[in-house]
Amino acid sequence: MVHGSLGTRGGQVRPCASPSQVQVRVEVLDISALYRKSMDFIFARKNEKSHFINVKTEIGFDHYAEKRHASFPWYLAMPANSIVNTFYILIGVYWLFKSRQLQHNLTTMKLFSDIFSWMSIVYGFVQWSRIATQTHLTAVLDQWFTFPIFAWAAIWAMTILDGFSLQKTILFILLAFLSYFLIFVTSYGFEIALGYHIILAVYYAFQLQYKHGNKLSRINLLLAVLACCGFVVLKLLDHQIATYKIFQRFTGHFWSKICDVAQIHYSFAFFYAIYLNKQKKPQ
Repeated sequence: MVHGSLGTRGGQVRPCASPSQVQVRVEVLDISALYRKSMDFIFARKNEKSHFINVKTEIGFDHYAEKRHASFPWYLAMPANSIVNTFYILIGVYWLFKSRQLQHNLTTMKLFSDIFSWMSIVYGFVQWSRIATQTHLTAVLDQWFTFPIFAWAAIWAMTILDGFSLQKTILFILLAFLSYFLIFVTSYGFEIALGYHIILAVYYAFQLQYKHGNKLSRINLLLAVLACCGFVVLKLLDHQIATYKIFQRFTGHFWSKICDVAQIHYSFAFFYAIYLNKQKKPQ
């Protein structure tokens, strides 16, 4: 006699799921349902009453000085502003391979470097999707994803200064994500949160330079800060400077992205210079 542990399918006898398997399936279903509910809460895909629908974003090609080319494919409607996002991907891949040259004992350095590299790669695709689709969702994701990148630079610096702390890392990343909700407090919530993240990253970077830096790291830090300033200023003045011939084919937005990529590159170079200099010092 079979004690209810067998079932049939297609005329064949098969074992029924054990209680532990059933529990796992139920848990997976619960997590899946929770995920769907979370996405519906944030973006309200079913009823189109998104809690983020009133977030201030720039949607439409009119917000860019570069002219749209109707004859081009949708993913290259603004060729320069689209293709420039490949540099985020390339710089991320470059530093992924660069981290392989590190000594085997620098596991924390490799971890932070590789995660920062993947952030750059993913951000390239996020940026490209925003330029290509001009949807509210991609604009929100673009804004939101900016914060963890700056937060990661600050966490990286703090880790070198004080040692690695998983709790502190999780807390800062969580705060970086949650800071985006300032948009519900003020219409300038994004700008305020972004400014805070930039200041935080720069502050800890200069603290790190003061304690463990050398001439090479100082040059890379100054170049990263200069590129950050160029990123902000050129993006804000995209339309204003388009009256000058030099900014007509390749607009302020395009050059702001070049500055942003340079900012990421010199940030990597800064941390690598710090690590190399720190390794030379007697423990």
